[in-house]
Amino acid sequence: MTATDQDIELLKEYGAYERHFNGMQNTFRQFASGWLVAALGAMGYVLLQDGELGVGLGRMGLVGLIAAATVVGLMLLWLMDAIYHRLLLSCFDVAKQLERDKGLPRLRETMEQALRGGGTVSMAIRIYYLVPAGLLLAVAIAAWCWR
Repeated sequence: MTATDQDIELLKEYGAYERHFNGMQNTFRQFASGWLVAALGAMGYVLLQDGELGVGLGRMGLVGLIAAATVVGLMLLWLMDAIYHRLLLSCFDVAKQLERDKGLPRLRETMEQALRGGGTVSMAIRIYYLVPAGLLLAVAIAAWCWR
């Protein structure tokens, strides 16, 4: 079956949705990076202060609290990122099917093959969030125990 002008317009629309969802994921990752940098700066600031901080937790307790709050923030950003990733994959799959059905160049199928089915992307996203969250969780536990 050959592609009509309507099919091409649909494919363009799917591409626009894919770009939107991808852009949203990039925004969540930028927030996560900023959140991490801000937390590390806050922990460094707390550790370099002389005297009492006046919060009743002690220096290490406050570092632990900052680390724990950062982990919660990263996990919430990961949740939103994962939701938008599912939406992106939905558009991607429909566009891939349209390319296949209408005899259009199979760009999305080729992309999927290059990434070995897309599992590589999901794993990279998990690592992006879990490595800093895991390290910060260890810092939170150690700081809380050390206080």
